[in-house]
Amino acid sequence: MLAQLRTYTINKGMMDKWLELFYDELVPRVIEAGMGIPTVAVNHENTKFIWIRTFENEADIEVKEAAFYGSEWWKDNVMTSTKISVYMGLIGVQIVLDQKPS
Repeated sequence: MLAQLRTYTINKGMMDKWLELFYDELVPRVIEAGMGIPTVAVNHENTKFIWIRTFENEADIEVKEAAFYGSEWWKDNVMTSTKISVYMGLIGVQIVLDQKPS
């Protein structure tokens, strides 16, 4: 299994609205595209949103991200509007390999 550790800097005062959008709009679509979401967190200062998306392997990432980012919803609500970008600044994504301790 592979995971993406995704960290977003959320604009001041926007975390509650971002969380509403995330759970109401994004989560159903991410799951529909076949990605797992085992972890969602917010830092103590309420400025960082951290979540993990899981995949079977690198090929699975390509297929599922293509489905998600190629969807009509993504095109209508992200690519051509500020519906999501108004909430955040910096976005960081790291690939984490599933490793068993030795």
